[in-house]
Amino acid sequence: MTPPNSPQSSVTHKPSYQVKTGPTLNETTITEDMEASFSQERLRHSAKTELVDVVSAAATKLISQVSGPTELVSSVALSALCPALYSLLSDGLKPSLDTPFGDINNSVWQVVEASAQQGPMTKALNELVLKPSLDTP
Repeated sequence: MTPPNSPQSSVTHKPSYQVKTGPTLNETTITEDMEASFSQERLRHSAKTELVDVVSAAATKLISQVSGPTELVSSVALSALCPALYSLLSDGLKPSLDTPFGDINNSVWQVVEASAQQGPMTKALNELVLKPSLDTP
């Protein structure tokens, strides 16, 4: 037999390739794990959709009261819109963020502050966010 690295080997030895074969699409079956994972994902999506629907309903309720007394608008904002937004923003929020400088505590209010960074379109929102931040000790 000729060694594989000899000049004669290229003439007598043809390389053989191995092909990894797996089950065909027809042979692949859906397992219970896949079905459970899909079911859990559908539930998560449904829950998030419900959170958005609650915010939408609260915003609609608030808009319908805009022409009414200021106290009523404030009441609707505090009783319906704020809790709905809090639920939406806190859903899946990590308690802390990993950074190169260590963990940083995370909260819904920090998400609001980060979202309201000063810019031409967010000036009023930024002022609204800064007021409670400056008032707290």
